[in-house]
Amino acid sequence: MKRNVLHLMMAASLAGCGVTVQDQGSGLGSAVGGRAIDGYLVGSVVFVDTNENGVLEAWEPRAITDDDGYFSYNPVTQEDYCALEKGASGSEHCLRVPQGYDQALIKVVAGYDSTFATPFNGSMTLRVAVGGDMAQEANGSPLSTLLSYMSAEQRTAYLAAESNADGTDNFTEADFASDFLQDFSDLNDSEDSKRQKLVRLAIQLHKVADLAADYLAGKYVFDGTKALFGEHKDFPGEATQFVYQAIAEALASDSNGGLGALLADSSRMASVILQAQTLINDAIANYNANKAESDPAVDTVAATVANADERVSEFASFVASVFDPASASIGSSDEQNLKARLRAVEVVTRLLRDPVKLDAASMDAKAQRAMDLATTDAEAASYLANLADPKAHVGLIAQRFTDSADPASLGAAVADFSARQTAADQIAAAGATVVADENGLIKSGEINMAKDDPNSSDQVALVLNEDGTLSADIVFDGGADSPLNIDTQETQEPLTGSWTQNPDDPYTIYANVEVAGVLQPVIITTNEDGSGYQFDFGGELVDWAAQ
Repeated sequence: MKRNVLHLMMAASLAGCGVTVQDQGSGLGSAVGGRAIDGYLVGSVVFVDTNENGVLEAWEPRAITDDDGYFSYNPVTQEDYCALEKGASGSEHCLRVPQGYDQALIKVVAGYDSTFATPFNGSMTLRVAVGGDMAQEANGSPLSTLLSYMSAEQRTAYLAAESNADGTDNFTEADFASDFLQDFSDLNDSEDSKRQKLVRLAIQLHKVADLAADYLAGKYVFDGTKALFGEHKDFPGEATQFVYQAIAEALASDSNGGLGALLADSSRMASVILQAQTLINDAIANYNANKAESDPAVDTVAATVANADERVSEFASFVASVFDPASASIGSSDEQNLKARLRAVEVVTRLLRDPVKLDAASMDAKAQRAMDLATTDAEAASYLANLADPKAHVGLIAQRFTDSADPASLGAAVADFSARQTAADQIAAAGATVVADENGLIKSGEINMAKDDPNSSDQVALVLNEDGTLSADIVFDGGADSPLNIDTQETQEPLTGSWTQNPDDPYTIYANVEVAGVLQPVIITTNEDGSGYQFDFGGELVDWAAQ
């Protein structure tokens, strides 16, 4: 398996503080190992937030998750990344906490969710004890994030309340720190009820936080028009941490019924969203009070919820239904059964990731149809079975819902991608050279494509080398719609970068292309009819035809 090169995407997030990938890896301090879990997160930045402000600072230690989502140590391959010399291949996966810390707050940001072949939205945190042997159960997940915002007393009280929510399970901090996706058994298996609930709670929590954060982030700008989150160097790149903190505070105050009951209660979620907004405003006030005079001030925003509380709670109830043991069985393997349900949730998340839709007085019709198809519709079992197929692609399925003029007419076939070609087959069908293994994973190849737009002459030719490097000859019209935001007519020399394929997804290529010194992460996936490819830039799909 190729060394994961998605870690190179961190160069873009570090460019503002003058840190390069080569600065990362092993060094002095105590090693901390674990896994990043939403699905399994590949190429995510895992860093020690020494000042606990949610911002990756130049001096803060960081690592990159590997192809399986692990950092520091991979128990599957038995690779100890922290035993490597600094600068050696693989050392970038080693995370060490500086000397002098007996506890550390670790954050997980960016990267790709290997379950969906989509960028990871948001952030997660975990608190770990430092010292002695390497901690190998320091999993960063939505559940670890929730507990990280609680005191020891609050965690004890909340876990007791969660355990008593239906009186059948005794949840511990170790459960919330576990890899709840690993060795998952069927949803209808009553012997694994605790694992089922952990999956449901984790997915409910992170997707609700994702949507609420996206709703709030859209309200904040600085310097007139620039987005605060993702643009301002002194603020976190996203707003999910404020939503997580607000949810934790709400549960610490009233954990009656547990997390699921809170997320599905619109009145309680209204308070959560308002509290998250207060936390953001407090962070802005602190920044304005301490900023340099030459820096622009950031405006706070008046508290408002509109209808977002109701839409978010409806969504939380849908997620609970998807993971209900009584829901439709799709007759596939346990792993595919789980992936189908995770994908069903992600499709709806994509359809709702729009502040306007969350502000609306009623649920978006296309999101509602996607929810019905996954749960209450007569075609639910067939729809989930299609989602279980490895050929299914979340982004393309969501696009089908988006493009439909009559979402009520959509059935299980909206998720049928049985004719989809692997990336290797599609390259070969276009007459280009490709070398692939018996599993359809590319060893080397050439991708030639043109933008699927009669008004555009954009063209891209990618050469994928067996050592994981790539070169790209690109001709762009320029302008805001050009990939990678390149405004020049033609590159004078081939651009360079890196590429890899997820071993579980022969239909998708992850690439990083260096543009003006910054590596731009790009997902290239085959479309449903074999006519070309789609670029995925942060969730936005752009069609390209095979040449």
